[in-house]
Order: sequence, then C-alpha cells, then structure tokens
Amino acid sequence: MSIPSILKKDTNIDIQKNNINDLVASASRVIAPLWPISTFAAHHPWMGLEKQSFDQVANWLKEARNVDMYPSASMIHSAKAKGEIEESFLQSSLSR
Repeated sequence: MSIPSILKKDTNIDIQKNNINDLVASASRVIAPLWPISTFAAHHPWMGLEKQSFDQVANWLKEARNVDMYPSASMIHSAKAKGEIEESFLQSSLSR
C-alpha cells in the first residue's frame, strides 16, 4: 500500500463515530509508515541521570557534551554587583 493511499484512507475520520482508541489506531497507521516515532517523540533530557547527584551530572555534561551547568565567575560577580546574590550566601556556599 502506498503512502498516498494510506493518507487518503486513514485521514477520512468521522470523529463523532470514533472513540479515542480508534483515533489513536488510525493516527498510528498514518504516522508510523512516514517516520519512526523514536526520532521525533519528546524525550526527557535527564532520563537515566535521576539517581546521580547534580554535581555528577554537571561533570558528565561538561566532559561528554561541553555543557557547563555552573555559572561562570563573571556571572557570579555580575549578580553580586546587582544585589542578586548576597556575600553571606557566597561565603557559605563556597565553604562547602
């Protein structure tokens, strides 16, 4: 069966006569032949990392993807200068 015939057959849906299961089944017949769902379905970006600490995940992202989860020193200084971060918070956080 060709894709145009699948599209023609399965897009003529009378919603009032179909329940949700029929609609999902009909949609899957149209979607599946066109593109594998695994390539466009949304994925949780943290999947598999939930049991690790933030620091472990941050280190992995830095090494594997060159993504820095921590703010740079200039960002911290800028936030402090704007009054967004208090000195006492910085001191207590840095002493950990």
